[in-house]
Amino acid sequence: MSNIKSNNILRIILVLCVFLIVAVWAMYKPFAWPFGKEAAFCLLSVVLISTLVVILCTKKIVKISERQEKNVVLGLSFGLLWTIEISMNNFIRPGLPLRDILDNIFWAVIALAILIAAVNESYHSDKFVDGLKSGL
Repeated sequence: MSNIKSNNILRIILVLCVFLIVAVWAMYKPFAWPFGKEAAFCLLSVVLISTLVVILCTKKIVKISERQEKNVVLGLSFGLLWTIEISMNNFIRPGLPLRDILDNIFWAVIALAILIAAVNESYHSDKFVDGLKSGL
């Protein structure tokens, strides 16, 4: 995967995050709609993510190593799983206890995948710190 393609995927994901934040905010209208503190936090999130999109769109693309690119793709994949889990709870809304079971499965898969990626990075680089960075 080229760096340009990776950056485009990241931009698309961030734009989708903005839309998901606004959709969830609209679905769960607080009592003080639209001016409660929930609205302020949503607005802050949208501003921060939009700022990231602008920075990514204007910043010169930096060449990264193949290993770093692999870790970025893994991180985006884990983030996608997390987004699916959050979207499931907000849009599909399974009842309890099914929701708790599905949440635990998603979190177990994500946590295990992060652990495997961190251990793999440490093993291949022979440095504990590289695995720690990868896991973080």
